[in-house]
Amino acid sequence: MSEAPDVESDWRKARAFLVTFSTIVLLAWYFSADISTISILGFSLRPKENADDIWAAISIINVYFLLRYYQKCPIEQRRPADTNHLTYENILIKNYIRMHKHELHRLTDKARLEANPSEKRDIIGLNPEGTMEYRDNFNTPESSAEGSPIEGYRQYSKNRINLNIWYSYAPDTHNETFTLNSSIRVTVTPSAYEISKARVSAWIANTLFNPWASDYILPFIIGLISSGVAFFSWLVVKYQFLDTFHRLL
Repeated sequence: MSEAPDVESDWRKARAFLVTFSTIVLLAWYFSADISTISILGFSLRPKENADDIWAAISIINVYFLLRYYQKCPIEQRRPADTNHLTYENILIKNYIRMHKHELHRLTDKARLEANPSEKRDIIGLNPEGTMEYRDNFNTPESSAEGSPIEGYRQYSKNRINLNIWYSYAPDTHNETFTLNSSIRVTVTPSAYEISKARVSAWIANTLFNPWASDYILPFIIGLISSGVAFFSWLVVKYQFLDTFHRLL
């Protein structure tokens, strides 16, 4: 009986090859290293023909390592884990509450007066709490049924947020020191700018404090950059790309 393939080991090897080769390419480009001599398996090769195409060969090899890394990367790790989504959602909710503080105060005051038109007391404290709408829907008995993945709820909700706004207001009698508390519930939709800002902030936070990005995403980014750098260097050497570009300007 044949043993099952070691997916984790294959992925780690592919990542090591990609990161090592891409790093060497970037260093060679940045420091303008002399790559007229190529060392393969301990043998030094000095090309006599097509020396201008060395960077093209390096770019092709880099693309190969990049594709192999992508193929070996576990499918479940190609998308952010739920803990990474939580980072994004917490940032989005926090930023929305901070940026729309006056609007939330107005909504709360409007809802309070609609419920009790004779209310004369001013709101003295506001404490909004938020959760993503899809998480509230997912935590229902229907969501436990087979074939109801959380990703489906996430895509359907379109980043809508359920806000539970707790507020306090002073009693009528001025000599009393306690406050009265109540709450309203509203559903809001952040703007595209707020969503993009939260995604960027979450990506930075996950890159710095979460191993998912550094383990699975950064090697791919490094591979893309080094492949592009090698291809650009080939254009510069082979076709004097920069000189042509300057003449066009």
